[in-house]
Amino acid sequence: MRYAVASLLVLPMFTGCLSAQAIQFDESRKIWLLTTAQNSYALGVSAEGELQNLYWGGPLWRVADIPAATTRKDISSFDPHQMLENEEFPGWGGPRYYEPALKISRADGDRDLVLRYESHRMKSNDLEILLKDVRDDIAVTLRYHVYQESGIVRRSAVIRNGTKQVITVESAQSATWYMPSGEGYRLSYLSGRWAAEMQLNQEPIREGMKVLESRLGHTGHNLNP
Repeated sequence: MRYAVASLLVLPMFTGCLSAQAIQFDESRKIWLLTTAQNSYALGVSAEGELQNLYWGGPLWRVADIPAATTRKDISSFDPHQMLENEEFPGWGGPRYYEPALKISRADGDRDLVLRYESHRMKSNDLEILLKDVRDDIAVTLRYHVYQESGIVRRSAVIRNGTKQVITVESAQSATWYMPSGEGYRLSYLSGRWAAEMQLNQEPIREGMKVLESRLGHTGHNLNP
């Protein structure tokens, strides 16, 4: 299950005892393991250079426990491998029909954006991963900061246009995140009216897109997204 998240993304990961460094890196397989008190977040680079989300769940103390990123086979012409992989920061274009993390338009009308791993930097609790478009000098720097004690991974994205043409950014998110495999997920949100404020609504999460918004210009008892 895939979500695109705007602005700054903070993944709460609870607290507990620590027994691993904040960020581990397996250079031979290009896998990063980010660890907080009771949870871990892992990502890796496939042989084709695609940055994939590999794991988000309970604590894993060894990066060797994470399987390498791979490119899956197409199920059919209607189910290409791009729709089956958890791309860490997907661009718009090609056979990707889900909500992208970054959607742009070039001056010449081209909108395809295929981001591939270029390089990375690590320092203490910080990780930066540079992605670049396969054709143009358009780059995205993904930033991760691990707060081990408070159990939080902070994420953000920096977009750079290195071309000479004007780029229009139609949609830019700080991250795309994937819920752990499972069933029975529910969406809970609050709505209401005068004398019936903050009514709890719950519904099963199905395929498709669900938008929660308030057109009052502020959150409140009518809708609290």
